[in-house]
Amino acid sequence: SASVELVSVTQLKFRAWNTRTKQMEECHDLYWFEANYVHENGDNDFIIQQFTGFKDCNGTDIYEGDLVDFEVMSGYQEWETARNQEVIYTEDYGMFSFGKDEWSMCDHIRHDTIKVVGNVYERNAEQST
Repeated sequence: SASVELVSVTQLKFRAWNTRTKQMEECHDLYWFEANYVHENGDNDFIIQQFTGFKDCNGTDIYEGDLVDFEVMSGYQEWETARNQEVIYTEDYGMFSFGKDEWSMCDHIRHDTIKVVGNVYERNAEQST
């Protein structure tokens, strides 16, 4: 069975939502930031998202801003599906978590059910058209 794979906690990867073109862009290296003037004044057309270090059950990288579905324990041997949970970085705990309830990979989540179903930026762009 497929399961969530921890790729590397030291592998820093980023992507960026272009607020002007409404497109997701891969940030392959530091030159991308310079070429797009991201470093200047923090005033730019991009929302930077960090790779969490995890892949979902289909092998898709999980980033901040992604929307994920997964099964979470709701009682003794009972599971419920949490849908469209946003991946966020929780500064208070220094980790990535899922949704407003801030579920973490340490909670009672079936890791083999975590699936990226979209991201908040593309969803918001679709809803505004």
